Amino acid sequence: MIRLRTLGTLDLRTSDDSEIRSVLAQSRRLALLVYLAVATPHGFHRRDRLLALFWPHHEASRGRRALNRAIYFLRRELEDDVLLSRGIEEIGLNRELFWCDAAEFEQAVESLRWREALTLYRGNILPGFFVSGASGFEEWLESQRARLRETASTAAWTVAEEEENAGNLAQAAQYARLGVELSPFREVGLRRLLALLDRAGDRASAGHAFQQFEQHIEAELELSPSPETRALIQAIRSRDRVNGFLDAALPATGMEQVLTAARPLSVISLGGTKHAARSSNWIRRGVVAAVIATSILTLALVGRPRPDPRRVHVAAFDTRSDRGMDQLGRSAANAIVHSLTSSGVVEVVTSGARDISAIPASSLSSFVTGTRSRAGTIISGAVYAEAGRVVVEARVNDARQRRVVWVVRSVSASPDSAERAIEELSRRVTGAAAALMAARFATWFPLATTPPTFAAFLQFEHGVDLQLRGFDRDAVEPLQAAVTLDPSFTWARLQLAQAYVNLFEEKIADSIIHGLNRDRALLLPLQRHWLDWMLSFKTEDWPGGYRALRAAAQLAPSRFLYNEAQWASYLNRPRETIRVLTRLGPNSPYTGGNDAYWGLLSMSYHSLGDHERELAVAREARRHADDPLNALSFQLRALARQGRVPEIRALLDTALTLAKEREPTVLQLMVGIARRSSPAQLMVVAARELRVHGHEDVAMEMVARALAWYRAQPEDGTRKDNRQFEIAEALYLSRDWSGAQKAFRALAEADTSNFILKGYLGTIAARLGDSVTARRTIAAFDMLRSTLPRPHAEAGYWQGKIAAILGDEERAIAWWKDSMGAQGRSGGVHTDFDFERMWHTKAFREFVRPKG
Repeated sequence: MIRLRTLGTLDLRTSDDSEIRSVLAQSRRLALLVYLAVATPHGFHRRDRLLALFWPHHEASRGRRALNRAIYFLRRELEDDVLLSRGIEEIGLNRELFWCDAAEFEQAVESLRWREALTLYRGNILPGFFVSGASGFEEWLESQRARLRETASTAAWTVAEEEENAGNLAQAAQYARLGVELSPFREVGLRRLLALLDRAGDRASAGHAFQQFEQHIEAELELSPSPETRALIQAIRSRDRVNGFLDAALPATGMEQVLTAARPLSVISLGGTKHAARSSNWIRRGVVAAVIATSILTLALVGRPRPDPRRVHVAAFDTRSDRGMDQLGRSAANAIVHSLTSSGVVEVVTSGARDISAIPASSLSSFVTGTRSRAGTIISGAVYAEAGRVVVEARVNDARQRRVVWVVRSVSASPDSAERAIEELSRRVTGAAAALMAARFATWFPLATTPPTFAAFLQFEHGVDLQLRGFDRDAVEPLQAAVTLDPSFTWARLQLAQAYVNLFEEKIADSIIHGLNRDRALLLPLQRHWLDWMLSFKTEDWPGGYRALRAAAQLAPSRFLYNEAQWASYLNRPRETIRVLTRLGPNSPYTGGNDAYWGLLSMSYHSLGDHERELAVAREARRHADDPLNALSFQLRALARQGRVPEIRALLDTALTLAKEREPTVLQLMVGIARRSSPAQLMVVAARELRVHGHEDVAMEMVARALAWYRAQPEDGTRKDNRQFEIAEALYLSRDWSGAQKAFRALAEADTSNFILKGYLGTIAARLGDSVTARRTIAAFDMLRSTLPRPHAEAGYWQGKIAAILGDEERAIAWWKDSMGAQGRSGGVHTDFDFERMWHTKAFREFVRPKG
């Protein structure tokens, strides 16, 4: 194995640790080797690209000869198999025989092995290295230095965050110091380090770190620290004198949330030109000062009317004593006032007050006694010049909760595009206000995203509303519009991906998900958790998906607790489901409605065999039901388990008077709580449950009633296929194998790609004693696996059903485990009568036993 080290040093050695000096002495050829090892995407590189980088001034034939000689030289010195060719135009390295620290560093980062990545990063790539006459390579090398250094900084801050979350403040500060060293001019990193050192009680080190930073930017940039940073260090230094005021103003969790919500974003477009969004440098500037100011403001409000969050005051923008910025500062405040007023989502309190962060504490009492005293939301910000550009930034302050709620991504533009930058900022401030005024988003959205533009948020809100009501197909258009209106709106992309997942449109969903995963280092923690949940579908890592949802619920409980409960149920963990649902309560806007909440809760008690509580929950559900038939299905399930046949018949008679049909949502189907929205479907629910508990005659009666109901209904063109499928299933449950076979064949002829229909035809063949066709179906599912959205879950399930009917219990269990995972995800197996021969076996009972 050839080993090349480029980070902080330059070293090339053979597998026996001998230095390859011949290559190290040839700078251009060494540079070619480094490029092949490090350039992304890793793989093969075209010769014409290599010519442009290393021999830009050679005419074509001469350049090719030089490249050929370099390749010949490297193959001779490194062994022939190290350099590979693909055709005559592409060159690459054999990664099995060649190791490079920079490539390994990037692989560690992509795999989220942050600590390992930091052990590999020992400094800039190829420090002090130079190749004359290769300007293209020099430009590439400089960009790599910046990119890898920034990636290492991200790794350092990620580990610092992990240590901070674990309560290891001293270790967190060590990694934070590294993050500051790697990005020495990033003032927001310094402030984060100062906060960590302050919390760790090491205020002397905080003062030393500030002094070093102050001297560094003065020497290198002829700048001084911002007022916000000075305010922070002054607060730290005066900690004892103010009796720990900053601790009250900025608790640990608040700091974590503020900093988390201010992660860097990617690229914005201003004036037709794309610029790297330097919000990672500036987006959190002023957080500490704003928190202190809003905390003082809240203290001054004690005993006064509680501020109204829908009343918004836009403070004058801080121009950092730069009189040349005064007009732009006024323009920024006016643009935000106009945008907020036009939106209609808030009441804007217009006054000429200064930014509250600039108001002395002694003057706050008079500030809050006027018309602004009821303004619960305060927009403050700054406009200043930096490196020949205009930077505009803003933040949303909540006077009620003593904190900065949301930091709006800073926008940087050339002076002649400053007005456009201000308009961009105002649209995002309005988007933030709209989200904070919506009860569905207010408590958690700042942790999920930076503020989107107002237009994008409106489309997003409409799409989410449709999704929560089960209309994923209709939600796609507004969610796509949100992404188009604001390409940096990552949460909208995640929501769009979920819509496609629910619609089983795997290719589109995968494209969005993998695109997000490539940029996961730039994602906020909450975004990463939700992304990991969606990735678990592809890998069929159900426990991993559950862990991701639990992590998301810890950050944003109002948004993700119900999803955590769903996935606990999916993994056959009813106790955990009950615990989470009890904490959440039935009124969350993210349960998908009352029926979904009560249905999941009653199913969990059913799984535990606690049928008295199940029945009590089902009766409660009927009092809150969105669809009365749904609530009846919960009660029927509880009664059927107890064999209370007269009450079941009475409830079904009630259902006939409440007939009302509604489609089940995909997510409900996935967790086994499909909406039973017709009397016939309720009869099928009862039949399944009665059969598994030994009431075969009554079960057959229920199925016969369901078939009679279907035959009595007029043809419904909008639901024709669904109705035919339901009838085919009812025929199957009635043990009319020939009738069911005919019905499923008719459906399969119209939809040849439907694997569920293929599965039913396979189980029917097994039921009819046609073992040849049944085993062919098992083999066909092996062939189908690569085409199925979830190969193991779907193919293994049907293979297990057919094997169970054929009496091959050992293989059935093996396929179940393949399908449902080692954690015992059992779905609706316990009422699936294809497994009836195994219902009372020890292996089956153990498999469906509640876990957790």
